[in-house]
Amino acid sequence: MKAPKIPIFSIAVFNAIRKTIGTLPPESGGLLAGSRKTGVITFFHFDTRAKCSSVGYSPDTVTLNRLLVKLNAEGMDMMGFVHSHPAGLHYPSGGDKYYCRKIFAANPELPFLIIPIVNSSATGSPFRIRVFVATPTGGEVAIWRVPLNAGKMKKIIPEINITVTATRQLIS
Repeated sequence: MKAPKIPIFSIAVFNAIRKTIGTLPPESGGLLAGSRKTGVITFFHFDTRAKCSSVGYSPDTVTLNRLLVKLNAEGMDMMGFVHSHPAGLHYPSGGDKYYCRKIFAANPELPFLIIPIVNSSATGSPFRIRVFVATPTGGEVAIWRVPLNAGKMKKIIPEINITVTATRQLIS
């Protein structure tokens, strides 16, 4: 099995993740979009309406699916989802792998999903992003750890400007 291409995060996306997910309690997240062809991530949407608990992040699929229709119309591709984990859990969980299988089953054209795991400064640990790429393998999912690659874009690409106040909905 061939290792996936290493994705490139725009600095704006990296900073938006740091200012939202990177400062909140574990299990908050958001959508990543950009160009599947180039592997460049230029858009991040913080999922303010997700259902979050201390051990789980459930995306607001209604809002995210509506957003994906708009992004696709603008020529952007869904690249994956980023979310935080509790301190000490630095890798995708069984639940993360299950969710990737569901996405691949519903979208068989997807060659990969980028699923970074964030360690939030809210846990008392330093902010950190570990980048993983999930690939479909005949009904299962292979998970690859890849280096974090972030940089300024050389040409003008729409990037987000984060001004949202980070909040989250808790479920019991």
